Amino acid sequence: MLDDVCWTEFTDLRDANLLEPACGNGAFVTEAAIRLVRSFKANARAMEVATLSPAIRAFELHPVEAHAAREALIAALVGEGIDRSVASSLGGTWITTGDFLLADFGDLRFSHAVGNPPYARWSKIPPGLRTSYSEALPAGIAKGDIFLPFLDRTIALLKENGTLGFLCSDRWRFMAFAEAFRRDRLPEIEILKEEKVLPDEVYQRTVDIYPSKLIAKRRTPLPEVAGRAAPGRSLLEAGYRVKVGPALGYTPAYVLTERDAEKIEPELLAPWARASDLIGNSSRTPLWVICLHDEDGRLRNLTEYPKAFDWMRTHRKKLEARSIITEGDPHWYRPIDRVFAAPWRHSKLIVPELARHPQVFLDHTGLIPSHGSYAIIATGNEPIETLHRKLEGDGLAQALRGLTPTVKGGYVRCYKRFLEMIRI
Repeated sequence: MLDDVCWTEFTDLRDANLLEPACGNGAFVTEAAIRLVRSFKANARAMEVATLSPAIRAFELHPVEAHAAREALIAALVGEGIDRSVASSLGGTWITTGDFLLADFGDLRFSHAVGNPPYARWSKIPPGLRTSYSEALPAGIAKGDIFLPFLDRTIALLKENGTLGFLCSDRWRFMAFAEAFRRDRLPEIEILKEEKVLPDEVYQRTVDIYPSKLIAKRRTPLPEVAGRAAPGRSLLEAGYRVKVGPALGYTPAYVLTERDAEKIEPELLAPWARASDLIGNSSRTPLWVICLHDEDGRLRNLTEYPKAFDWMRTHRKKLEARSIITEGDPHWYRPIDRVFAAPWRHSKLIVPELARHPQVFLDHTGLIPSHGSYAIIATGNEPIETLHRKLEGDGLAQALRGLTPTVKGGYVRCYKRFLEMIRI
């Protein structure tokens, strides 16, 4: 990770400074110090407290861990030929026993930041400390998980073009508690690399998290738009609505091939598409979904549709076994979400939730997408074709770059939140 942020012995670090917000027993800060000393030697920089002390600032809340980090740091510096008195002074200067989230940095900013923030649900933090955080941290950040304010504040403390390397959970990508972070901080950074890592590859003991390596660079100032530093308008600001396809509960009962659709009353049918049918805008085998709700969204009385009733009865055992159906429920045939044609008649763009190469599919036919897809619907004056021209081809992938997580196999998750954040 130090390589990824270009904190190396082969880099001229004479004017650089590094932040480590939660150094633990010193794994990152010790290696960073060794590289700093070697860079200074290579660039004929004086090895003195005055020249070295501004280069690193690390924090550790727990005194025992902070002491261990200092001892490891001092030993590493002495091993690199630094006088022990200088090394001891640097150990005290570089590592602060204190709370990074509550520290006062004044105008100090950093060219590099690296580390592994702590993980703890907000509800597990002692009440007094939780109150202090809520008073000191930006609104919308002090909730969810403690790693989020560490990430947020570290980004805020970077200089322009400063680089960050964090080993942390990727839950900031999609969890509701990180919505303010995504809105306010993502426009400020360029994500250079993001990749999943296995816990046993990076941690010394077993942990119950799924870590991701995040490498990012702070952008130069962006022009202010509607009070926010970001170019263009988001889809929401531009008058578009993102809607997820309805969940059914047992697809074989509701989704039919064209041949089986002949067995159902035509007024109950609407065209249907799975996410896999849409990728690449390729031709697909026609599918139909049974709309068991009327045009006002009310559940139909199935006995009034004998053909559909006979079809659904063949699946009754499976339908009654679903968790949403209680024993004796007369509406055993209802899907999880309301399924009716009216909300989907608008011309729209359909986006599969998971794809190697995110693409949009333009639909004018009233197609209802599966629950694995999202529809982008125009609610303003601008026609959907205008947005399609911007997002077709590689346009969607480019617009989502830096917003969406990439999962195993190189697939991109196009969640509703990320689509709404696209700037056009």
